This record gives sequence, C-alpha cells and structure tokens, in this order.
Amino acid sequence: MNDRQISQLEIVKTKVRQLLGGDTSGHADDHVERVALLAERFANECSESVYLQEVLLTAWLHDVDDYKLVGKTQAEKLTNAVNIMVQAEVNDDLSQAVLENIAAIGYSKRLNGKQPQRLAGKLASDADMC
Repeated sequence: MNDRQISQLEIVKTKVRQLLGGDTSGHADDHVERVALLAERFANECSESVYLQEVLLTAWLHDVDDYKLVGKTQAEKLTNAVNIMVQAEVNDDLSQAVLENIAAIGYSKRLNGKQPQRLAGKLASDADMC
C-alpha cells in the first residue's frame, strides 16, 4: 500500500474506534479489527487478484452502520461509512465499491440470500462470519 492509502486507513481506524469503542453488543472495535486482520489474511492467500484497500476499508467499516446500533433508517443510508470515507478522502469509485460491499454484509442479510458480489466484499463477509 502507498502512503496515501495507509493514511486513509489510519483515519478510518481512528474514526471506527471512536464510534464503536464502547459498544457492548458484539460490534465493538476489537471485533472489527479481528475481521480486518482475517480479511487481510484471506486476501493475501487468495488466488485471484483483489484490491487490498477495498478489502480493508470494507472490513473496518462493515459494522459502523449496523441497524442494531444506529437504527434502520441510518443503516440503509450507511451514513457513518459515508462520512468516515469523506473525512479520510477516499475517492468516489472506491467509496462506492466499499458501500456496495457493506450493504450486502451481515448474518441476517446472508440468511435472506443477500451476499456481496465483489471479491473484496466476499472476503470481508467471510471474515465477519468466522
């Protein structure tokens, strides 16, 4: 990863930790960090080419708009994820890819047949299920 990507990821990590640090519902920042580490491992072991920055942003942001934490309306809009990526100056194409991934990640979504279509989203989703 280049310096800009590292800087973006550090901003995202800081914002996620601020937002989820005190959560006791199982969506705390330590869970998100475990998901990110596992998703990174999956990406490194993957035989297909995958954009690591997309994997990591998806993993770090996958719970910031969970409906159990923020309510259904905000969860559908992915308000926190959008705001965090704007603050980290993530480009629009990457932001859209990450939002598409996040919108399809979650146990209840998987039960209803909804799963990420992008490889980065699949890796983050699998890491979240472990």
